[in-house]
Amino acid sequence: MSAVWTSLGVAIVALAAILVFILQNPASVELSFLTFRVRLLSLAIALLFAMMLGAVIVLACGAARIFQHRSVARRARRSKAGAAATIGVTIPVADSVTAGV
Repeated sequence: MSAVWTSLGVAIVALAAILVFILQNPASVELSFLTFRVRLLSLAIALLFAMMLGAVIVLACGAARIFQHRSVARRARRSKAGAAATIGVTIPVADSVTAGV
C-alpha cells in the first residue's frame, strides 16, 4: 500500500510543477507542422501537448513489445507441450500469470 501512496505523492508534485510551468509561460507562439498551422497557443500548453503525445507513443510501443513477447512465449509453451505429447511425457505448463512473467 505504501507504493500507491508514494506514486500518488510523486504524481501530485509533478502536477504542481506542470501547473507552475504553465502559469509562468503564458507567451503565445505560432506552431506549424507540415500543412497545419496554429496561432496564439501558449508555449507551455504546446509543450504539454508534445509531452502527452510522446508518452502515448512510448506507451503504444511498450504495449506492442509486451504483446510480441507474450505471443513468442505462448508459441514456445505450445511447441514444448506438443513435443512432449508426441513422446508420451507430461510436462506441466505454467501460466504466465501464475509464473510471474
